[in-house]
Amino acid sequence: MTTKNKPWPNTIEKLNIEFGQDPEAIQGDDIGSRMIKSIRRTAQIRRRLSEVEKELAEQKRHELYELMTTILETEAMGGDPIGELVQELMQQISERKIRLEMLRQAAVAV
Repeated sequence: MTTKNKPWPNTIEKLNIEFGQDPEAIQGDDIGSRMIKSIRRTAQIRRRLSEVEKELAEQKRHELYELMTTILETEAMGGDPIGELVQELMQQISERKIRLEMLRQAAVAV
């Protein structure tokens, strides 16, 4: 649910900031006091939700999240991304061993 279509939640949040943010700072058990406490709790929850959404967005931009997503999607399609990575690394190691041996032989021949 977005607050862009409804201007009143932003107004309520501004009032919460102006008059303090702690719902428990309000004394009394009358309807007005309970309403203000509820409004302040709602504002606290909205602020925390906004913080969590920002943190989540930051995590999703991280390389490890992208890697995890790729692995999960590949596994869901029946693939074995870790196995494929192991095979690729083993092939690279073999190629480098061959190149190293060729360089050694070239060095001995000189």
